[in-house]
Amino acid sequence: MLLNRINSLEIKLWEKFIPIFANHLGCKNEDPYNYFSVYFRDTDDACYLLSGANYDHEKKIQHVLLLEEKDKNMAEVKLPALVEMKCEITHFKKNSSSVYYNIISFGLDRYTKLFFLKRTISRGKGGVISLVTSNTLSLSHNRCAILKIMLNEHIKLRAGRRTNGFSEQDVLSIIHGRLWYKHIRQEEYKVKLRLLLESLVITGDLSESDGIYYIQGKSINTIVDYEKELSLSKHQAKVQNNILRLTIVLTALLAIIILMLLALAGVVDLENVWSKVLEIKPVRFLMKFI
Repeated sequence: MLLNRINSLEIKLWEKFIPIFANHLGCKNEDPYNYFSVYFRDTDDACYLLSGANYDHEKKIQHVLLLEEKDKNMAEVKLPALVEMKCEITHFKKNSSSVYYNIISFGLDRYTKLFFLKRTISRGKGGVISLVTSNTLSLSHNRCAILKIMLNEHIKLRAGRRTNGFSEQDVLSIIHGRLWYKHIRQEEYKVKLRLLLESLVITGDLSESDGIYYIQGKSINTIVDYEKELSLSKHQAKVQNNILRLTIVLTALLAIIILMLLALAGVVDLENVWSKVLEIKPVRFLMKFI
């Protein structure tokens, strides 16, 4: 029941927005700062590009025209069949682009700007982090982080992807689109990324052909092993912190016991010691706060 309602909503949204997409496609649009590209992928893994639509005498959409990327054949698809396909809607603007993976998210963002605000916050956060942190991380972290991003994108297989491989620019765009760190666009980072990709080829996690990098099965084992090591190191750090806390507590208890024994023996005046402790400004502030 719920699925039928969602499908019905998607059909209505496609019917509403396809004329807008068709009038602002990259190949037809005169405005270089406001145009769309809409890709579809069917169950046979064939990729299509939205090309237009046929209308009946009531100006309702009769068929959607999709251009097959491989054979360049034009296909006529009805709206209910369109809903069953994967889609990728990219809205290109002057200084950025927005990507949507279903028509509902596009419609929601068009009327509420919810995803726009989310992207703006992410970009601002990335800009601030770029200013206050260093762009240098351990090579092992960088290698596995990049490999994990590529593996996730490979599994997702977006509708607009024409190949299972990634160019250097593809990886750069994916990383920048997730983190928004300013240094990612710098030439120094590009050189570093190229070296990391080449090192992943050497270890057999990736293969390379004509500048395109392809995920290999060994990459899963590499990520699993790295995450195991990372989890173990975090556990060890947690144990060390607990041991340190326990040591501090035992030391404090031992000092109190010694002071009490010395006070019982008449060697130390506890009231005098306590008054001296309270004269320390941080301690006095803490006691007043409590």
